[in-house]
Amino acid sequence: MDNTVKLLPGLISNKMVIEKSKENVILGDEEVQELAKYISCMGDIEKINLSYSNISSGVMKNLCMNLPILQELREINFSHCYFGRKEIVSLGKALNGLIKLEVLKLEGNDMSDKKAFKGMLGSVSNTIQEIDISSCGLTENHGKELKELLPNYKRLMSFKIGKNLLKEEGILSMLVGISEATKLKIFHMNEVGMTIAIGKKISNRLVASLN
Repeated sequence: MDNTVKLLPGLISNKMVIEKSKENVILGDEEVQELAKYISCMGDIEKINLSYSNISSGVMKNLCMNLPILQELREINFSHCYFGRKEIVSLGKALNGLIKLEVLKLEGNDMSDKKAFKGMLGSVSNTIQEIDISSCGLTENHGKELKELLPNYKRLMSFKIGKNLLKEEGILSMLVGISEATKLKIFHMNEVGMTIAIGKKISNRLVASLN
C-alpha cells in the first residue's frame, strides 16, 4: 500500500521520508517556511531531500532551528541549494543536535568560508557514514581542516570531495585524517587540482594510508 501523501506544493511525505514530488521541482522560501512549521509533528522522519531548492538564509535558519526535533533523522540532502556562509552556519547548529545522522549530502554549495565549514563539519555526529561535499569551493586550507575532522568519523564509509581545488598540500593533509577513517570504502577525489606526477605520488600515499 502506498502511504505517500502530498505534504505541501512540490513536497511529499511517505511515512519516514520528506522529499520533492518530482526531481525537477524547485522549492522556494514559501514551501520551506511551511515545512519548518510541520516538523514539530514529524518525529519519525528519517530522511529529508530538498536538493536543488532556492532557500534564503532567514528561512534556512528557521528550518535548522526545527531540524533537531527530528531525533530519528538519518539522511539530509541539501545538494545544490545555493548555500553560502550564513546557511552553512545555520546547518552546523542543527547538526549538533542530530545524533543519529548517517548521510550528509551538500554537493554544489559554497563552503569557501573556512570557519563556517569547520564549524559545520565539526558538528556532525560520529554516527556519520556518508559525506558528499563535492563542488563546494574548497581549497588546500580546507584540506588541513579535514585532517583534524576526519578522524572523528570512525564509521565513515563514503567520502566524496571531487571538483574542489585542494591541490597537493591540501590533499596530503586530508589523507592523514582519512587514514584514521577505518571503514572507508568509497573515496571520490576527481578534479581536485592534481598533475599526473602529483597524482601518482598521492595515489601511493593513499594506498599506504588505507592498508
